[in-house]
Amino acid sequence: MEGKRYSVCIRLKCGFRLRDFVTQVHRGELDLKASATESARGHMIAFAAERSRVTGQTVDLDEFIEKVTDAK
Repeated sequence: MEGKRYSVCIRLKCGFRLRDFVTQVHRGELDLKASATESARGHMIAFAAERSRVTGQTVDLDEFIEKVTDAK
């Protein structure tokens, strides 16, 4: 059974390039033990990707993180 394909667009201001990350993992060039901060950021990327998928709009990651972490 084939799943649906979605186009997801996230604007990253942190210099993160998914293609570079995947290449480094494939080559064994990365230590895959992530700090809590890196892990949390990775989850935020996933949440922003889901927001982009659902709304069909580009999500600015830094703005998204600021908005969801500004709990008052």
